[in-house]
Amino acid sequence: MLVLDNNNKLYVTVMEQPIQNVKVWGQDGTEVMYLCIIGEELIEDFYRKAMEDTNPREWARDAVEYVLEQGKRTASWLYKIHV
Repeated sequence: MLVLDNNNKLYVTVMEQPIQNVKVWGQDGTEVMYLCIIGEELIEDFYRKAMEDTNPREWARDAVEYVLEQGKRTASWLYKIHV
């Protein structure tokens, strides 16, 4: 997950439970703003598609960057903030 906690962007990894059940709390005790969540299914899909490419590492990096940018754009629109 990419989250926003008091204007600080943080990456959070969740492995113990389904991602939809996770709440992330900021340093001040309030729930953070979620900018982008990349779930297990998307990661597995990226892996399969990257392995078909001539340069899998570059393909995966570009794909993740694209998803993060789309997530930030959507969060900016939803939260009415600039990310």
